[in-house]
Amino acid sequence: MMAILRNLWKWSWLLTLPMSLIFAYWLVALISAYSTFQLRFEPSAPFGLHMEGRNLASYLLRDASFLLGSGKPPAGMPVIELTLASSEHAKLDARLPHSGNTYVPGQLWREGGATAVELRYRGDFMPHWAFPKKSWRVKTLKDEAFAGMRRFNLIAPKFRSQLSTHMGYRLASTMGLLAPRSEQAFLRINGENRGLHLLVEQPDASTLLRHGRPIGDLYSGDLVGSDAYGGISNKVFDHPGTWEKLINDPEIDPDDRSSLENLCRIVNSYPSEAVHAELSGILDMSAFGRFAAFELLIQIFHTGSHHNWRLYLNPESERFEPMVWDSNAWGGFEFLRGNPPVSLDPNITRLHNMLLSNGDFLRAREAALLSFFGAGQAEAFMTELHQAVTQTRSAVAVDPIVRPPDPRIINLILDALPGHVQTIFDKIEAAYITAESQLSYSRRSDDRFHLRLEGRAGMQALQMRFSGTMPSTPRVFLSYRRHGQEHVREISDRAVFSEGLVSIDLPLCSQLLSRPGFEQGFLPNLSQRVLATDYELTIRGLTGINDLLGMKFEQNSIMRPASPASLPELLPLNRLYQILPN
Repeated sequence: MMAILRNLWKWSWLLTLPMSLIFAYWLVALISAYSTFQLRFEPSAPFGLHMEGRNLASYLLRDASFLLGSGKPPAGMPVIELTLASSEHAKLDARLPHSGNTYVPGQLWREGGATAVELRYRGDFMPHWAFPKKSWRVKTLKDEAFAGMRRFNLIAPKFRSQLSTHMGYRLASTMGLLAPRSEQAFLRINGENRGLHLLVEQPDASTLLRHGRPIGDLYSGDLVGSDAYGGISNKVFDHPGTWEKLINDPEIDPDDRSSLENLCRIVNSYPSEAVHAELSGILDMSAFGRFAAFELLIQIFHTGSHHNWRLYLNPESERFEPMVWDSNAWGGFEFLRGNPPVSLDPNITRLHNMLLSNGDFLRAREAALLSFFGAGQAEAFMTELHQAVTQTRSAVAVDPIVRPPDPRIINLILDALPGHVQTIFDKIEAAYITAESQLSYSRRSDDRFHLRLEGRAGMQALQMRFSGTMPSTPRVFLSYRRHGQEHVREISDRAVFSEGLVSIDLPLCSQLLSRPGFEQGFLPNLSQRVLATDYELTIRGLTGINDLLGMKFEQNSIMRPASPASLPELLPLNRLYQILPN
């Protein structure tokens, strides 16, 4: 027995030495990371000794396991191969985060061999560069674009689902929005498996051309992280001079930002008919309606007061159109237990606040949602999401530095993601599409009718049937009260008269009460109400015409009966402009 113990002691170094070396490596790496990201640098993500020590140990164990098995990506997922000299890699890591912002030379491998590129880290916040998996920016030579892209990003997944940001870009493309190309990819650096990343195009002129847009100014509004300024509010619509031009219209002066300055002036103006007419004239309301519908469907409002705005100025229409960028779709949904709350009228920025009072915008948002749910896009997207979940699970299984490092947690979140998205879709569809608005009416005199619209969905047309013959030369007017004054608009050109029937093209909206939440970041604002909204319709020449036999209104392409009611005096319409499209 003593001989056995002596032999065990003699050869114990074969076990203790590797373990000591591994422990020393783990300890030095942990101390270095903690010193950099907790002591020297103010953390922008949770970073504690216990959590990071445990994660680092998990990464070491996963790395070791892949030495014995295969780390091949799942079939059909592209592999991006990058190489760079160890000295250049060390430059990027020398003093994070600042050292990571300077390009270093590298190579991108393709079927024909390696081509020269420039590489750096990207992203303002710690999840992009503080942990073993980092986000990269790749810049190719002008005549050697990669899949049509001069610059692209390889982004470390920000959320535990690994998938939600990518599917947000896919949803944006489905809805016809300006959005960069996005796909999941596996990254290898110097032959080493760096796992699942999101390949996202860095927008440039080719992005616009791919979407069928002429080359025009593309502005970036970001006043957070390295772009933040001291001594100012850091709200992007307060400071048009701080916006960066990512793309310049070749036909105008690169220093000309008069259109953006005009937009900021409008957004910060006191609301009025004239201001909202300007707003409708400078924004592509169809595009902003789709963008707002997209925000509702992802239920994260990351395009906020301080960052993430990308605005494209179409040189042909001279109107702004939003581009989707860093939407964080459904981000952090796993922390919403049970039935998730849904914000129906998010009021995050001054522009959101202005748009929620604009009838052109409300009609465009409703039309976008009706198209999404009515044309089968929702079902097609859910099918794609289920397929992406399956592929992502396969990628996570062979990712040595996935975060969090426990694939079981990620798989549980991945499995829950489609159900969460479907719940949101169902709630949005119920609120905007399937819920029936109500139209009540009373006849105040022979030719005057009080209309009250109640409900989130607007109306598109009105039909009135009378027992008598219609006048030969009728004139039709729509009126409403705002701040104690009566506003009247003639709409005779919208009316068609036939035997006993009046049909009016009348796309009216309900006004909303949605309290601004400018400082709440991207959290949903649930303080919202749809107000009963009153209009008065006057048809001159009806005097002496017999009874009104009935009234119908069109909602979402369905004719519904209106209800006669005893309505009191007109309610004020103080928070709705652009009552009818011009």
